[in-house]
Amino acid sequence: MDSTGKCSTAVIVGHGPSLKSAGLGKKIDACDKVIRLKNCYYLLAETQNYGARTDVMCSSTEVLHYLHKVKAQEYWGYPKHGTYNQASVWQLERRVGPVHIPLELTNLWNCVFLELGGRHPNVSTGMGAIVIALDRFRPEALYLAGFDTLLDPKIAYASTVPTKFNDGGTKDTGHDWETENQMLPYLAAHFGAEIKDLADTYRTGARERSGALGKMACQEPGEIQRGIEEQEKGRSGEEQGEVSRLAAG
Repeated sequence: MDSTGKCSTAVIVGHGPSLKSAGLGKKIDACDKVIRLKNCYYLLAETQNYGARTDVMCSSTEVLHYLHKVKAQEYWGYPKHGTYNQASVWQLERRVGPVHIPLELTNLWNCVFLELGGRHPNVSTGMGAIVIALDRFRPEALYLAGFDTLLDPKIAYASTVPTKFNDGGTKDTGHDWETENQMLPYLAAHFGAEIKDLADTYRTGARERSGALGKMACQEPGEIQRGIEEQEKGRSGEEQGEVSRLAAG
């Protein structure tokens, strides 16, 4: 990673069942930055499948109090409702130090999601982590591991991390995976990144699952893409400065 905080490769480790017994732990740990989602401590015992490194922990701001259970260099909160309770941030900061909450950034991409026809009030925490990772690290390649239903909405949702919200890992959380999948080309074009399925990248003879993967770019920017660019210019100097401070360490 260079002095600006940019890196060549980053991976976000999700909770889809494709990672179980996939043996991709070393590939995960080989990336410059490893980002994990809330409740991942259940999985870290299986390093051969999920890797051992954790550079970033990410959750929605509503459950930030769980993140300190896994030691990381950075902690991110995704304000999925367009606002958040500052007290929950302070509670985590007392344990781990500064917490990154890019409110304007995630509000912008939730607007893109709705413009694309999103049938949920907001994107999932996994997609929130994708947005924040692309903005924070500006990687040349962002790998998604265990993002089964987001990468292929025809796959029924399942999670290896049981919670009260997913009925032991079997109940869909209600997110609009099809529209989230459609967001991937816009994100790739805007941030100039490759977004890849880690499993397909290292699976011999595998085809890439979605037309949204690979070196994705919107051939015609259109109104949505132009709107993204205009809104990005308007992000506050304070939020942009926060990213610079994180990069400086």
